[in-house]
Amino acid sequence: MGKIDLHSIAGPGVLIAVVCLWCYYRKTESHRRKESRHRITLYTYPNYRSMRCIWLATELGIDNNIKMIEMDPHDKRKCESYKTAVHPHCTIPALVLEDGNTIIESGAICLYMADFHKSLVPETQWIADYYNWIVYACSTLDDMMETIYLQWYLTDSEDQNEQLVKRMTDKFQVFADYFNNYLKGKSFICGDKFTAADCIMGYNIWWASGMREGCLIDQYPEIISYLSRLQSRYAFQNTFPS
Repeated sequence: MGKIDLHSIAGPGVLIAVVCLWCYYRKTESHRRKESRHRITLYTYPNYRSMRCIWLATELGIDNNIKMIEMDPHDKRKCESYKTAVHPHCTIPALVLEDGNTIIESGAICLYMADFHKSLVPETQWIADYYNWIVYACSTLDDMMETIYLQWYLTDSEDQNEQLVKRMTDKFQVFADYFNNYLKGKSFICGDKFTAADCIMGYNIWWASGMREGCLIDQYPEIISYLSRLQSRYAFQNTFPS
């Protein structure tokens, strides 16, 4: 059978319609495939603790499979619907799973992603350190750093609570001494292996390095070296502002 000449059986109007339908199909099919990849949704905001989750997702190679929604917690109108549907405290981050369940703590989100994908988890001998530093970062360290940040950057100088700042910075130095000693002889929290714990604690170290020219950590060579190793990673560079 010879080659069919569409021009011989259809006018130009029909040909245009066929081309339009084909383009529409390709567009909708591409959108469908994209949506099918986005089975979970991560609510983020620049420089917030959601950076931990974005960094880890990038390290895992699943960032393109997550629907990222930037949610400004300072937007009162958006916050009301967000509180009702996603996060009762209107804070960031939150991860909404395919089945509708929601994880609302950055540490828990990172633990879930690493465990679910069975990647960036520690060897058996490092499990205790892995959980210890993750929970420490998300509870003790986050709290003291947030207090310092609020006083230094979001409180007028005449209203700053100097006693509170000193108490929190002294507490941070206790941490820095402890963590600096812990890192000796190690590349990462779990020895030579990079894990989800480094995304969680690494966020805090990055945060500290950006406050008052890094004065909180500049006297701790092991921490500075650790931060340098983190900064050299492709996923870090694609997550954090330079």
